[in-house]
Amino acid sequence: MKKIQTIKRSLEIIADFVKCDFDLLKHQKLKKKIFYILKNNNVKVLKTAKYIFPNKGSTIIFLLSDSHLALHTWPEKGIVNFDLFLCNYKRKNEKRVKNIYNNIYNEIKRLLKPEKTVIKKVLRYT
Repeated sequence: MKKIQTIKRSLEIIADFVKCDFDLLKHQKLKKKIFYILKNNNVKVLKTAKYIFPNKGSTIIFLLSDSHLALHTWPEKGIVNFDLFLCNYKRKNEKRVKNIYNNIYNEIKRLLKPEKTVIKKVLRYT
């Protein structure tokens, strides 16, 4: 008989940081600062990738042991799109993501210095 896996819930955090004071043309500095924020919050980064577009915007991806963090920058608008999803097939991650989010949110907000932040939280099944 086939064993049925338990369905768990995780949380995905999506945020838009609007009118950021951080110089979004400093792609490497942004990548490095976010890497250390993740590391300091016990999030294991497996790999990173960065792509710079002709408009000097960028996509920075952090492949995490529990999923991903994606940043999309729009320097001409001062916008950063932020998408953090942590999941784990062995345990529920909803509480962990909330704790990590609460810890890193203020650090990222201090780094980017946005005038406005729009946040969405999405419960996901894993």
